[in-house]
Amino acid sequence: MKRLYTTLITLLAFTSMVSESFATDLARYKFFYEEGLKRFYKGEYKQAYNNFRAASICEDAQPPAKVMMKTCTYCQCHYDTAEYYYDEAKYLLALDHYSIVAQNNSRDMNCRSKMTLCIKKGNDFKKDMVFVKGGNFSMGRNDGPFNESPAHNVLVDDFYMDKTEVSNSQFVNFLNISGIYSNEGILRINLENPECKILESGGWYYVENGFENYPVVAVSWYGASDYAKWADKSLPTEAQWEYAFADSKDKTEKKSLHAVNIGQANKFGLLNMNGNVWEWCQDWYAETSYQLIGQINPVTTDADAEYKTMRGGAYTSESGISIKTFRDYNLPYECKKNVGFRCVKNCPNYRPNNATY
Repeated sequence: MKRLYTTLITLLAFTSMVSESFATDLARYKFFYEEGLKRFYKGEYKQAYNNFRAASICEDAQPPAKVMMKTCTYCQCHYDTAEYYYDEAKYLLALDHYSIVAQNNSRDMNCRSKMTLCIKKGNDFKKDMVFVKGGNFSMGRNDGPFNESPAHNVLVDDFYMDKTEVSNSQFVNFLNISGIYSNEGILRINLENPECKILESGGWYYVENGFENYPVVAVSWYGASDYAKWADKSLPTEAQWEYAFADSKDKTEKKSLHAVNIGQANKFGLLNMNGNVWEWCQDWYAETSYQLIGQINPVTTDADAEYKTMRGGAYTSESGISIKTFRDYNLPYECKKNVGFRCVKNCPNYRPNNATY
């Protein structure tokens, strides 16, 4: 009986020691693992690896630390490769590797900043834009809807304009760097719209296969404007858009949505100025704009206006409307299935607008 009692005491003491040891290990594991996560989210992959390794020594039954060690190694490898290509001025190759890191760590802001630099340095804007030589033209018409009148003389200075509407693949790069909401918390694009071909998984945005070169749709004016600023461009004014329309076909024909690089270019080399998707413009909408608007680089900036203008018609537009002068409008935060955009870049000689207020 005495021996049994002694054995029980010994077992209880041993159990207490194991329990204390386990509790100590668990506390150490939690400390090192949480420190590893902090380092990981900052993009400090080597330091994070060491923290996760220390955590893994504390336990055998908790695999997350070992998984994170592999993730750190993977991210560091691609980050180092990206840095090498970046230093060699091979920006698009660097972008591929920075993107892999960002897919595995959506909080690595330094990596996303490098992605932005790669896109801006690796893409010569002149490759995707066409030069539009400025000049005088008659804007609007007298024999159409009231908001298109009166026809009036306008002078626009030289500018560059995107050859095509902004595509899904271009816009998704912006989303992966800047996010789906504007700084004011406004939705930039509605991924739930059935016509939107941009998808999201784990905080990473990608394009549905086969739709990479289709125009981005279901994008709000704020999303379009934010993209333009991110790309060091701007949305076109109505005057720029109508001037650049030039000799494009001036009547709509109902067609299905198609890729941005399909169609016949106008004299400036611009595609799909008539149809495919409506295109956001910089101007606020006012029915009486043309009765007050200035003559040199005009843009409507009425702070009390509710809507933003859109130009160009869409695959859903009624057949036969005059696309060159037709003015449509929409609430700037709405995301519709047939609305996209293209950007412009003003030349150095571009004069401040003579605006409507």
